[in-house]
Amino acid sequence: MKCKNCGASVPSRLPACEYCGTANEVYIRRKQELELLKNIFNKARRRAIIETVPNVVIRVLNRFIFIAAMMLLVVLSISFAVFCLSSRIPVGNEKEHLMVLEKMRNEKRYDEIEDYVYRYDLYSDQYAVYLQSIKIHNTIDTFWSYKDSYENIRKEIGNGANPHPYTEEDARKKYVDMMTKAYEIFHYADEGILSENREYYQECSMEVMACLKYILGLNDEEIKKLCEYKYAYSDEFTDYCRKLYDQYSSQ
Repeated sequence: MKCKNCGASVPSRLPACEYCGTANEVYIRRKQELELLKNIFNKARRRAIIETVPNVVIRVLNRFIFIAAMMLLVVLSISFAVFCLSSRIPVGNEKEHLMVLEKMRNEKRYDEIEDYVYRYDLYSDQYAVYLQSIKIHNTIDTFWSYKDSYENIRKEIGNGANPHPYTEEDARKKYVDMMTKAYEIFHYADEGILSENREYYQECSMEVMACLKYILGLNDEEIKKLCEYKYAYSDEFTDYCRKLYDQYSSQ
């Protein structure tokens, strides 16, 4: 192209004439058009990016949630498998447990049976004999504990100390507690005593019967009436026990 000022031939890629320095309008116009196209392209690109970002974020979040859910599922599956394996006792161990428990039961080491059962979590049906023996033992043990506490309270009251560490109401409540455990012992037969525990249960019930008759002074009719109540924790049962206490404590 020719320079508009001096007429010299000037390449269109140069911004000005090489001879007179006049600005090259073609170059300037093309540069402006190029800048305009760049601006248009950049705006379109930015808009596309802005519109695309939420979708990208959502896809990333969905992928993250999916991966996290799969990891959680794997962890739960492993935990469940470990739990099942730990709770399932191999046949060999089960036989060993039964042998140990049977030896303890024959030697009447019921406290040790309870500790052993708890330690190894042996609460399935095959250990029903030992679970029932624990229940009987705990009830008779609590009965004797209440009986000793009752006698200690009565002894303190009888000593005439002033002020009294206990009151008649304390003794009366402990008497009711003791009778409640006696009632439970007598009524275990209603649940069905397993043959392996029948001898031990009979020993316990006879001991309780002897205590009620020869230590606490109840007669057969009073013991029979005590056992006839439907519930040991009913108001009627409690009132009857309190009546027995008032009757025999004054003698």
